[in-house]
Amino acid sequence: MLSKIKPAAAMSLDFKGEKTSQNENFIKLVSENNVIYTVDQIRKKSPILKEMEEKGEIKIAGVFYNLTDGTLEFLK
Repeated sequence: MLSKIKPAAAMSLDFKGEKTSQNENFIKLVSENNVIYTVDQIRKKSPILKEMEEKGEIKIAGVFYNLTDGTLEFLK
């Protein structure tokens, strides 16, 4: 399970502050980076979906769902 989040954690190394699971701001950044990384991987690993997106047939969208208030935040 940890191997799945490692790329997002690596993307978050420039975070200024305590890098622990107790820091909500750090956890949110890692979570958002995980969404961004996943969307990037979809584009890299699925040439069909990437081509469809490039042609405007589909849109690959990353969304962060905030569990505390149910809001959605669209990311890259």
